[in-house]
Amino acid sequence: LRKELERVLTHAPEHLFHDDLSEHNHPVYFHQFEQHARTHGLRFLSEAEYFMMQPDQFPEQTIQQLAGLGDNVIAQQQYLDFLRCRRFRQSLLCRADVPVDHQVRPQRLAEAFCTFNGKSSGEVADPSTTEAMTFTGDHQSHVTTNHPLAKAALMLLTASWPQAVAYSDILDGALKLLGRDEEPEDRQQLLDILMGCYGRGLINVHRHPPRLAAQPGPRPMANVLARSQAATDGPLTSQLHLTVFIKDALVRRAIQLLDGSRSVAELTAQLQREAQEMHSPEQATIAPGDAGRQQVESLLAHLARTGLLVA
Repeated sequence: LRKELERVLTHAPEHLFHDDLSEHNHPVYFHQFEQHARTHGLRFLSEAEYFMMQPDQFPEQTIQQLAGLGDNVIAQQQYLDFLRCRRFRQSLLCRADVPVDHQVRPQRLAEAFCTFNGKSSGEVADPSTTEAMTFTGDHQSHVTTNHPLAKAALMLLTASWPQAVAYSDILDGALKLLGRDEEPEDRQQLLDILMGCYGRGLINVHRHPPRLAAQPGPRPMANVLARSQAATDGPLTSQLHLTVFIKDALVRRAIQLLDGSRSVAELTAQLQREAQEMHSPEQATIAPGDAGRQQVESLLAHLARTGLLVA
């Protein structure tokens, strides 16, 4: 009950009204939802977030118990709901007569792009050693490994964020970090490594690379949705479909101005003028002269790292 109270109190009012207090709020078990979908000619395809379908985050004994359910995907998903105390799903459905292969094979990642928004623990500069490293990402996901190819691949993806990197480029870059040529088993090993990280929610996989700017250009531009959202008090949406929270009014104003028509110098000058007009103790300020330009350049670099800027 305490956790439930904490959840309700931390929800935004609109979420509480739309979800918990909705007129149409009829909780059902997942298997009941799937049965209802079948009465309308539909069937379960997958979850929007692949890792939420996987048991990889649980102890090996639990994984083996779930594997004992065989090909009964619905039963596996129902028990995962129990294990996670999950009450909210993002389930994708398809027509009931469409063949569905729930066996995701690592080979499919060979034509994909990957991103990793995380960090590593320790100061291991040379991934070719057998020293273990821990990588932590979104969703409280983490993995500890001493496998040189795994460490090199994740180090490469960490440095590449927010850009999505093709599988072939991950392999080439990882081998370069390891300082060696490709060996026969490397391709399959890397596919298995990436598949394992994807199943744990550590990395994201994209069919096409998101259109974004990893570095601010001479006339930086934020995506049009984020510019519109910046005019309100709500969260912003990045090119990676991530939610970005920015409270500072001047920073939100800067995002509105990033329509590609202003150079960094012009943007700095305008923000310096507007900062004086809207100054308050809780708002960021822009210093005069070159110091102000450096502040704006630092802000733009940060916005690029969040995936808000487009090329």
